[in-house]
Amino acid sequence: MSFKDNLFYYGFLLLEKVVFYTPKPLKNLFKKLLTEIFYRFDNKRKKVIKTNLKLAFGDSLSEEEKRRIVKKTYENFVNNLFEFIEVSKLTKDELKKKVSFKNEDLIKEKLKNSPVIITSAHFGNWEVALLAIGAFITPLSGVARDIDNPKLNQRIKKVREKFNVKILIKKVS
Repeated sequence: MSFKDNLFYYGFLLLEKVVFYTPKPLKNLFKKLLTEIFYRFDNKRKKVIKTNLKLAFGDSLSEEEKRRIVKKTYENFVNNLFEFIEVSKLTKDELKKKVSFKNEDLIKEKLKNSPVIITSAHFGNWEVALLAIGAFITPLSGVARDIDNPKLNQRIKKVREKFNVKILIKKVS
């Protein structure tokens, strides 16, 4: 594994410790710091976000509005990352206290008669939703791209498949 892969893998392990063992006020401070680091140094994804904003809104957004949306995107990513790490250690009973479904019985009834394809954009925490659906509604398969870092990919795939979820690998060409 490359130096960069090891750095990210061990950085993720350190982040897990921060999430599990840091009091909430310090954790929130760390979230802000991490958001700021990603915002300042992740120029590749920042460019993609700005391109998508241009495609969606043309020239109707001011530079300040674009900056605010880009920063919120990174904030959302960090929040989702922390939630994903927190969920990785939860039991089904603990997850049930954090997640609820509207019309759960109706959903289960509909699923008895035919398979369903669920699609999701990257709104909210799709990682937690996948686990909750697998744990409480029905076993399911999710499609995901392998993470470039093999050790980190193995760790994340294990969490994704925790409750009746099978991850199907999307081939990237």
